[in-house]
Amino acid sequence: MIEALRAASLLHKIGSPDYEAWITASEAFHMATMGGARSCLAEKQIGSLEVGKRADIILLDRNAWGFIPLHDPLRQLAFSVTSEAVTHNIVDGAS
Repeated sequence: MIEALRAASLLHKIGSPDYEAWITASEAFHMATMGGARSCLAEKQIGSLEVGKRADIILLDRNAWGFIPLHDPLRQLAFSVTSEAVTHNIVDGAS
């Protein structure tokens, strides 16, 4: 999932030299979470951390190279962090 987020963030830059048309890290993150849930018609069950929804969570190592130095965690997640930063994953509330 981390690599898919990164690829989506970077691939959108290829089509246009106009940086204002590029998607932001926040937009890429929304596409990966709520957008992905909506695309499979499951936004009521997955896509965000809310009471009553399935808890699919990825824990990341804050000391991974992509987060150093930490300035904008969401932007760094979208553009710098690799799947090597993943330490734990929790699927449907169970690790």
